[in-house]
Parts: sequence; structure tokens; C-alpha cells
Amino acid sequence: MSGPGGYVVQEITPAKNTDNFIQSIVLMQYEDSIKDMPVGGEGPPTITISIFKNTKKQQSRAWADEHKQYSNINLKMGDVTEAVVGGANAICYMADGLYASENVVVAHGENVYVISGMFLDAESSLRKDFAPFIESIRFTPQAGQE
Repeated sequence: MSGPGGYVVQEITPAKNTDNFIQSIVLMQYEDSIKDMPVGGEGPPTITISIFKNTKKQQSRAWADEHKQYSNINLKMGDVTEAVVGGANAICYMADGLYASENVVVAHGENVYVISGMFLDAESSLRKDFAPFIESIRFTPQAGQE
């Protein structure tokens, strides 16, 4: 839903492929999208899916550990847990940076998906929307995968 109380979707595709980055899909609350962003400042909290080519065919944890600049696993708070998201194996963890975030990394097929939900406080609507968003994701089974 867009408009008051909803989200605005933005797709970001690199001009040229850097570090196997394919695309990001950013969900921003409508109210935040209509505000003027501070020049040289940080944007608002978002839910973001970043997609990368998994050229080394790494599992989620190995990819996250090797690509800390994208996974933020070096900023994790607490333990990294294993999960299944949309039928694919994943890791989940909290991280702290400019904003606290819930993070899910899924290695599936030829790609890795880094899904982050940033929030200002535990009661924010972005945080409350993150779990149902993750539960809505479905991956198509790949050959040799159960």
C-alpha cells in the first residue's frame, strides 16, 4: 500500500556491476519518502532486499562473513541463528549501526539475498512489518534442492 500508512518501493540497479551487486529493492514508509533528505545526511529506516551474484556458491553464513560491508554481520548483536525463509536455508541476526536492524541472508540458486529491516525503536511499524514481510517470501526450488 502506498500513501499515508503505506510504503513506497524504489529499485536501485548499479550503472555497472560492482562486487557482483545486481539490484536493491527498498521499501520506505510513505511519510519518510515525502520528507526532504538532509544533504550529506542519512536517509530514514527502510526494509531493503539487496541481491548479489553468489559466484563462489557459498552458504549464507560464509557469504555474510566474507561480505561484511553488505551483510553488517560484523555489527551483530547476539547470536546468528539458522532458519528457513521461503523454502531456502538462511541465517538471521540483529545488527546495530546508524539504526538497529533485523537481518536475513539467504543463499539460493545463483544469488545471495540480504534482507534488512531497520528501525528506530522496537515499537516502530517498520519493525512490526518485517516478520510478516519475511514470511511472505517464497523461493522457487532449484535443481538438486529439496
